[in-house]
Amino acid sequence: MAIYQNLQVWLLLSALTAAPIAAQPNLDWSTVSGQVLDAHGRPVSEATISAFPLDVAISGPMPQGTISDESGRYKLSLPPFTGRTRLSAAKPRDGYPDAQGLLFATGEEKMPIIHLAPRAKLDHVDIVLGPPDGILEGRVVDKATHTPIRNARITLHRGSPESIYSASLPPEGTFVFALPRAPVELSVSAPGYTPWKYSDNKDGGRWLTLSSSDHIQVTVELSRSERDSASPSH
Repeated sequence: MAIYQNLQVWLLLSALTAAPIAAQPNLDWSTVSGQVLDAHGRPVSEATISAFPLDVAISGPMPQGTISDESGRYKLSLPPFTGRTRLSAAKPRDGYPDAQGLLFATGEEKMPIIHLAPRAKLDHVDIVLGPPDGILEGRVVDKATHTPIRNARITLHRGSPESIYSASLPPEGTFVFALPRAPVELSVSAPGYTPWKYSDNKDGGRWLTLSSSDHIQVTVELSRSERDSASPSH
């Protein structure tokens, strides 16, 4: 689990000491290419490839990832980060999460770690994915109108290892996650609405645990908060 501890350490580093990233690729950037494969060696198309520096703090957004083609091949331009850089590939709708995030990691990932040098060209850096995880797919709607809710935010919490993932949802209110075989809490919020938390229909439990064969679809219905829905006084 050491590689994931590095992620926590990096998040604690001060932005004042972080190295800035150029907004656009320049001549000193490195090029990495390879193929995304599943556990059986078959190509995985439409996977999003991302990179994470393990030994240096950075400021500014990370370079935009790239998408594997129909043959699973990718080509990525990256700044020459000092030390080690870890690559990953994600395709949540097929059960492959971005394991760079601690909440989605199983500890069994085999993400390649590379060393980048200015203007380096690294070929045949293949990313081999593990077995797919269970899939959670859903949408967030207004309980009264059944229309998508804008500005909704979804939060996932995993107790062991302790980790949280939170993200704003697109205007359509849709989401899809590949989740490890571990209990996860799920909550959704939006301005003007009462927050929603997952509760098991059978026993009322607050933890959702998916097996690798599960593909769960949920519709999250948010109700207007009392303060928001109340008529103004005259």
